[in-house]
Amino acid sequence: MKRLYGEQKGCRRPNLTRRGRCATIGVLALLLISQTAQQGTCKVTEQRVPKSTAVVLDGKAEVILEIDRFEYSSDPANISIVRAKLTLRNLTSEAIPFHFSSAQITDWILLDSTGKQIWRWSDDRVFATLVQDRTLESTPWEFEEEIPLASEKNKPYPPGNYILKGVMTADKRIEASISFQIIT
Repeated sequence: MKRLYGEQKGCRRPNLTRRGRCATIGVLALLLISQTAQQGTCKVTEQRVPKSTAVVLDGKAEVILEIDRFEYSSDPANISIVRAKLTLRNLTSEAIPFHFSSAQITDWILLDSTGKQIWRWSDDRVFATLVQDRTLESTPWEFEEEIPLASEKNKPYPPGNYILKGVMTADKRIEASISFQIIT
């Protein structure tokens, strides 16, 4: 039996239809890896998650901004979405107090390569005037968001370099940023 590019010894070959056999080698390899990873018969190396880490509040806390990949597509038929996670972790044994002046806890901002803001999560949203005091203890705070890479008219952003910022809107303003690309 011939081995496909990327096929590992001992892995089962997926049962493909005639149409499927005509697919490109890259697609076949992806199908094979996906199927065998689910069956647990092949070792698949872990992909590195793009993340940005910074120590903040005079060394008392760490902020981490993660996204699901480095590159996204500008295909209008399949609008890309950035899956982002902002984590705030206490690095000390003492609780860290935060004061919020509204119900908004975080904000997400998308900038183009010139630094111009092209999207903001909080735009066109209304937040209750709700004074909140929260305390960051040993359990990290995690906030997740899905950011569509298209304008309000559902037109994909053009290829290029972009920056995503995750911001904590408390009295102790904390933010992290990460770069990624949109490709054709």
